[in-house]
Amino acid sequence: MCVRACVVRFVRGDWVSRARAAIRRFLGHPSLTFALLSMNRKVKSYRFTDGEWKERGLGPIKLLEHKTSKKIRVLMRRDKTLKICANFYVQQESKVAEHAASEKACVFTTMDCSDGDVAPELYNMCIKFGSAEKREAFTEAFNAAQKKMAALPADAEAEEKAEEAAAVAEEADKLADALGETKVAEEKKEEE
Repeated sequence: MCVRACVVRFVRGDWVSRARAAIRRFLGHPSLTFALLSMNRKVKSYRFTDGEWKERGLGPIKLLEHKTSKKIRVLMRRDKTLKICANFYVQQESKVAEHAASEKACVFTTMDCSDGDVAPELYNMCIKFGSAEKREAFTEAFNAAQKKMAALPADAEAEEKAEEAAAVAEEADKLADALGETKVAEEKKEEE
């Protein structure tokens, strides 16, 4: 049965919400894997490319926390088309600062993957809010998210690599010590 037919059949009562939930599960809706942390505010986003600020879109910006891994990302979609115009994880390296020309805007550098690129690139981004208070609230929420991300344990692969590097370094130290303790016996050849 087609998903659209399912929605049309269950128009009455609670069936509509059940049908919507089924559609979201079928489409892999992000609300199933991410919980809204804060900041559902309407903003305008810009990205610095080719020597100028280019508008990315107007729409709500959200800080979303993954339900299992607890990683936090920023997601922004355009109002009417719902196209993603900002999608990046909150990182320690990103510093949110007030824009020099406007107190309602903030600027930061991040690895944005909103274009669906295989390898995301480092971009300067600007987000303009309706008021300076909303910008300050976003900055506080972003800084709190950075602290949460810093408290998360490192990936298992990174831990394994660190343990392996420590084991190799320890083995190298043991070999260096053993090599320093050995004495080189000089052979004196008798001249006849």
